[in-house]
Amino acid sequence: MSNTTERLEVTEIERPMTCEEAADLLRVHPRTIKRMAGRGVLPGHFRFGRWFFYPSELDSWMRMELDCSRHPCR
Repeated sequence: MSNTTERLEVTEIERPMTCEEAADLLRVHPRTIKRMAGRGVLPGHFRFGRWFFYPSELDSWMRMELDCSRHPCR
């Protein structure tokens, strides 16, 4: 056995957000969130008759939308 200490990485599981929480994050109405997710515009997961969203996916989506060249400010 060696004298080095092995570290176990503890990864935290990302908690999915509800439609209302995602709407608060994006500052839109919950119905807009559901509509966008249903069309495939917004990353979401429909399970057990409800929409769920992961903060990291929404963050990536927002960053991608901001970098998009179709915005008139470029």
